[in-house]
Amino acid sequence: MMFDDAPINIDMILYRFNYSPNQIVIMLCFILLIGCGQPTVNTGSLSSDSNSSQPTKNDLQTDKKLYPDWFWGMPISDDSLFAVGLSETSSRRPEDSEIRAVEDAIKNLANLMSVKVKAERKSIRGEGLSFLDDGTGTEELATDAESLVKDNHRVIKKFVSPDYTFVLIEYGKADDSAPEISMGSAAIHPKPQWITKLIKEKDYLYSVGDYPLYYRELDSWRIAEKKAKLALAFTLESNVKEMTQELDGQMVTISSITTDVQLNNIQIISRWKDENLNNCYVLMRMKDPTGVLWRKVNRNEE
Repeated sequence: MMFDDAPINIDMILYRFNYSPNQIVIMLCFILLIGCGQPTVNTGSLSSDSNSSQPTKNDLQTDKKLYPDWFWGMPISDDSLFAVGLSETSSRRPEDSEIRAVEDAIKNLANLMSVKVKAERKSIRGEGLSFLDDGTGTEELATDAESLVKDNHRVIKKFVSPDYTFVLIEYGKADDSAPEISMGSAAIHPKPQWITKLIKEKDYLYSVGDYPLYYRELDSWRIAEKKAKLALAFTLESNVKEMTQELDGQMVTISSITTDVQLNNIQIISRWKDENLNNCYVLMRMKDPTGVLWRKVNRNEE
């Protein structure tokens, strides 16, 4: 049925459809109610202007995490130690996030000052076979190390992102002055050389730890740091016990390598994240307490 633009004739509708006046009023009210409830749709413009709905470069980068520069390249000093603390950022109580980040930094700094590492790794060697695991171990903080750092530190820098709150602390006389507010960036530097070739430096021992990037990135960085400390410990002291036995029809040598050593004044030098392989890397160094071991390590790596 087609309707032209002529005014609606209520009598004609009553006659043709046999509706009562009350029914007509109810129908009109219902139509008005439905019409007013429809949202207004703004289709926008098809042209490429400033109001276009096309995603911008900044929009495409919002899923990338932000980091301060000093997270990747730590400050280095022969007279002091530094540590980074992290905490998930709370949108409701950001002050709590900073408190947790400082607590994390204090614990990390105490762990860098003095920690005893007991660990074991195993290897299997045979014809066409060579296997060495990463090792497992425990860390034991020096007595009162954490309370010492708690009473003797200052927060020198801070950065807050939607994901994490970062703080940088330095060991020394306590200072209540406000930390410097740092800028953050989503840019990650190209792959550093120390990932594949360990740094050689007179009087210092270096190590690298890595760990896959999982849901809680904070945990991945902490495990990578522990693995770097394990590598330092095995460099300083390695006690080897070997036994030969038959495995799958061939003779193999199974070795148990243990270490029980005190690490002091460790420095985290640098970090790097491989976004393609989702891996976290940490570079550490420590003053060679023997004064001669660094020479042996460097010769073995040549």
